[in-house]
Amino acid sequence: MTTRYPRLWSPMAIGRVTIRNRVVLTGHGTRMVKDGEATAMMRAYYAERAKGGVGLLMIGTQQVHPSSPGLGHLLCNYDDAIIPSLAGIAEAVHRHGAKLFGYIGHFGAFAGATPAAPWAPSALYNQTLGSHAHAMSVDEIAELVDAHAKAALRNLEAGLDGIEVHTGHGLLLNQFLSPLTNKRDDAYGGTLDSRMRFPLEVLVAVRRAVGPDIPLGVRISGEELIKGGLTVDEMTIVVQGMIRAAAIDYVDVSMGNDSDDMSAMRHLPLMDMPSAPYAGVAKSIRNEVAIPIIHGTRIDRPDVAERLLESGAADFAGMCRGLIADPHLPNKARDGRTDDITPCVGCDQACIGHLETGLPISCVGNPVTGREIQWGEIHPAAVRKKLVVVGGGPAGMEAAAVAATRGHVVILFEGEATLGGALRIAAQAPNRTGWKRLIDAQARRLLTTGVDVRLSTRVDLDQIRVEKPDAIVVATGAVAALPDLPGAHANILTERAVLSGAAVARGDVMVLDFLDSASGIGVASFLRDRGHRVVLVTQASRLGDRLVKPTRTWLSKVLHGKGVTVLTEHRVVRLDPEGATLVHLPSETEATLLNIATVVVAAAPRSDQALLAAIRRLATEVHVIGDGETPRNVEAAILEGHAVGHAL
Repeated sequence: MTTRYPRLWSPMAIGRVTIRNRVVLTGHGTRMVKDGEATAMMRAYYAERAKGGVGLLMIGTQQVHPSSPGLGHLLCNYDDAIIPSLAGIAEAVHRHGAKLFGYIGHFGAFAGATPAAPWAPSALYNQTLGSHAHAMSVDEIAELVDAHAKAALRNLEAGLDGIEVHTGHGLLLNQFLSPLTNKRDDAYGGTLDSRMRFPLEVLVAVRRAVGPDIPLGVRISGEELIKGGLTVDEMTIVVQGMIRAAAIDYVDVSMGNDSDDMSAMRHLPLMDMPSAPYAGVAKSIRNEVAIPIIHGTRIDRPDVAERLLESGAADFAGMCRGLIADPHLPNKARDGRTDDITPCVGCDQACIGHLETGLPISCVGNPVTGREIQWGEIHPAAVRKKLVVVGGGPAGMEAAAVAATRGHVVILFEGEATLGGALRIAAQAPNRTGWKRLIDAQARRLLTTGVDVRLSTRVDLDQIRVEKPDAIVVATGAVAALPDLPGAHANILTERAVLSGAAVARGDVMVLDFLDSASGIGVASFLRDRGHRVVLVTQASRLGDRLVKPTRTWLSKVLHGKGVTVLTEHRVVRLDPEGATLVHLPSETEATLLNIATVVVAAAPRSDQALLAAIRRLATEVHVIGDGETPRNVEAAILEGHAVGHAL
């Protein structure tokens, strides 16, 4: 066993339960739920992370009462019906030597628009969800105290090892604690002591129900990250009160309030944001209490986790997105195989993004996540083949690596001197350089799996004929294209040409964003950093309309902070030699932009299928994947590459 991460790999007790190491999979939604119960997909998801070496896993979040509805994708711990599915997860996790805690809570006003009004400390309106909450009565408070205790007992009956009560992230117990949301004038509102009353009653009831030997902890937001919200000093007082009242065994320190977009974005630090940005908050609390602290806010790599423990900021490293990306991160770190870890790059596209769109979570860089039943094991190919992969972008690299792992002989041709395709170009934009980590990880897999990579080779049919492949994978990607634009301008460039350095903008720039993703924002930010005055024009009603909410919030903040002019709900009606006429769509009024020296267009590319027809005549088995099939995003590219690698 390596000693590179000695603290991360030392066991530690929480209460009377010993955890084999300091890696914790913190509670999070998965959308792997049916009728409020855990599915086989969820069981396989947690089992894979236990198998990968995680010490402690949290199942989250279990709603404890029908007034916090599952909304079709959350676990509903309302009655004993949930016990068998929880027991299945407990058995699977324990089989691999890990511990499992139940993670229980209530969304309160954050439950969303339902036929019945959500319950909350006060009559709140949640602007994020558009819901009007009902101010809870004292009897309803008592009902939820009892509901938490009963939910905890069901977890124990299912064989789980401990209980965590959610008092953070803007959920119900946090709403009672926060002066922003608790406007009551009775015994449950007003001073901090009064605002603490309901959370303390919940914890006392849970402790009484589970007894003194079961680990009981809380998840808190160390700060709400909203002006006027809870601070670390107040939360330290809250935690000390919880210890006195309910003898809690640990505190899981997180950050933020998810009912506020800016706070939620900070709670989920994104690509190119620093790792462990709130370790100091965790340390402030740890310095004032004598129980273990879990801290998890972008603890995304084993070296970051080790430094967190070494600094004294926490006793356990909470890792969520890092373990979504690679469930075997702990074992790889233990065995000194850190280069083999699939990195979390903070893109949020398939984890948070899937939660937003109603899909089970996955990972852009690891499509096995959420598909453990289907792809959890890579089986050797029944017949060993010789394969040619044309294109070294994300799709081609993934197909080549998976196929080679299965025993095929794989040759990959890439026309450029480096791998990565369009994703490497996208990584040139400010705040998007994290993509390079994913490209580099894929490239290392090609090396370790023995793929014959031939760079700077624009493959032709003669080269393919020489190799005599049994099958060909066409992953030629897409090339930049310009849409039909009205009128003419002296200097029109594509976003890819600018970011790649193939073309240089001059003077004042207008970015026409037809994609409403990171492309237009990225090139606008890139050009502003180089001193250009930039105006970004989009027909959408908001900047980055197709991005995941945290990413959209972050990139919008960055772009506006740089002084880029953003014109939403505008369309170009005419390009002139040195300017453009725009129409504001809602009002149908026109305006003219003058002295525009360069127009940069972020628009849909077109698939590069120049060789496809001829390739189809060379082999009986041809697979077209990624943007070579039709332009989409990096998640689709890697997913298709992985699927083809398994199918060959």
